[in-house]
Amino acid sequence: VKRAAIRLARAYNGSGRIRETLTEVGGGSAPGAGIKSFAAVLETSQPDKLSQTLRLAKPSILARVQGNAVWLDPRTAEPDEILAVMRVLRGL
Repeated sequence: VKRAAIRLARAYNGSGRIRETLTEVGGGSAPGAGIKSFAAVLETSQPDKLSQTLRLAKPSILARVQGNAVWLDPRTAEPDEILAVMRVLRGL
């Protein structure tokens, strides 16, 4: 997961870094239970706009906005999905 987060952060043309995070289990079905993970943190002055751009991309990319950054957690992504997200990030 950490390697995938690094690849995503590097693919972003802005300021990308990785951060340790806690992701929910079962899509939120187990509140308070989490798994340590790593996320690509894409810093931007307009995180809501970046998040919307990613949602409207092909393929659609879902992320969370936290502070002035968009967080991508690749924990459940397949290798081909990571490559597709990297292509979108490089095209921004």
